[in-house]
Amino acid sequence: MVKQEDYGEQWPLTVPEAELFCKEYYSIYVKVGEKRYGVNGTGSTYVKKNYPSARGDLEDIWRADPRGIVPRVSITPLIEAGEELCDN
Repeated sequence: MVKQEDYGEQWPLTVPEAELFCKEYYSIYVKVGEKRYGVNGTGSTYVKKNYPSARGDLEDIWRADPRGIVPRVSITPLIEAGEELCDN
């Protein structure tokens, strides 16, 4: 489980927490409620293939940059945490 309180301003989602997964080929995705959202390209493909009826669009829960410098807060912290799951 990844939580907003652990990431502070670097938290990239609009929900306070999510289950984080890393599957084959570094397919990283999060589960929020019954929906699954690909965090990286292979994660999106994995979710589309394995959870077609539970697939959500990451943009629906991806937080906008409050500074307005870039469209969205960087998703990198979740990718890095997911990669750690794969490496263990």
